[in-house]
Amino acid sequence: MVLYNSLTRTIAIDFRDYSDDINGIGIRSFIHEYGHFLDYSVGKGLLSMQENFRPFVARYRKKIESLPEKSYVRLKSHYYGAPTEVFARSFEMYAAECGLKSNLLQSKEAYRVLEEYSIMDDSMRMEIFEYFDQTFPEFKSKIREFNGLPALEEQLADVVEETAPYYTKRYHSRKKLV
Repeated sequence: MVLYNSLTRTIAIDFRDYSDDINGIGIRSFIHEYGHFLDYSVGKGLLSMQENFRPFVARYRKKIESLPEKSYVRLKSHYYGAPTEVFARSFEMYAAECGLKSNLLQSKEAYRVLEEYSIMDDSMRMEIFEYFDQTFPEFKSKIREFNGLPALEEQLADVVEETAPYYTKRYHSRKKLV
């Protein structure tokens, strides 16, 4: 179990494995709780309550309403539909999508299969990811750094540098044929 306390700005982690229905080990929820920290700590007021995030909350709540009545997410719609929970869950998915490889979050597949995540369709996910790209512009490059990968710009520069002689040679040989 992991939880974020907004009053003390503290993330508490229980490392014990309870082998329960949420996989018991609290550390897997750390990024979700870090999402709560960011929601409460960045800017003035909650990010999840700001105008540019509200449409995601409204869409998520509509998706919850469309679930079967016995769905665990729908049965706890007051919890799952809370703006702070939508924000933290969305941030968690964003971190996975950015390529964070860590025990600090669920597997990437879990974000497609578990109901609380799977109700976000691809277009909603893309819009949410764009929101986080704009809100935290350096996050993706920091994840790449953390994973030991060069920044995307560096990779592209390397590809251009490696392939330039090939394309230049190919272009000139075509030019001669014309």
